[in-house]
Amino acid sequence: MYVILVYDIKSDEGGQKVLSKTFKTCKKYLSHIQNSVFEGELSNSQIVKLQYELNGIIRRDRVNRLMQPFGQGRNL
Repeated sequence: MYVILVYDIKSDEGGQKVLSKTFKTCKKYLSHIQNSVFEGELSNSQIVKLQYELNGIIRRDRVNRLMQPFGQGRNL
């Protein structure tokens, strides 16, 4: 499934650490496009793993994240 992931992390105390971990985690699964934007093809199990890893990193009150699956293939 083709996925676009975008996040915005508040740059307060601890924000840089969360930003770095979030970037590294996203980079394991997706291609870095620009700033906090990633894209790529993921299986359903990879999507679940990525969401699980990000949920262990992000601070829900200080991070906005959108991961949008678009079905199969990049050229939709």
